[in-house]
Amino acid sequence: ATWTDLVFGSERYDTDTMHNTSSNTNRITFNTAGVYVVSAHIMWVGNATGVRYIGIYLNATSYLAVYQAPAAPSGALEMSVSTVYKFAADDYITFQVYQSSGGNLDTIVQGNQSPEFATAKILG
Repeated sequence: ATWTDLVFGSERYDTDTMHNTSSNTNRITFNTAGVYVVSAHIMWVGNATGVRYIGIYLNATSYLAVYQAPAAPSGALEMSVSTVYKFAADDYITFQVYQSSGGNLDTIVQGNQSPEFATAKILG
């Protein structure tokens, strides 16, 4: 029942040194100003109680996008969220999750699928 940043210990590729795998591993920092598409995807373990949220959080002050879904009655729950936003140099985003099952609830780690956090510049 608390918004929690996900941390990422690896990268597929990083062409502008936007993520660091040893410090602030929860962030993507925009070194180059521009318009970017940002997306996040998560899978929750099965649990039929409460709701789930995922969000993209800007500079630890405001959400750019949030998606809410009821708990899945059985099996894993998959959630995605995305947005397009004009970032300034040194802006940063985190991928946050929230759940209200009444106890701890794990996310599923599955290569190339969950959790995923990505950005790509679309306009300079």
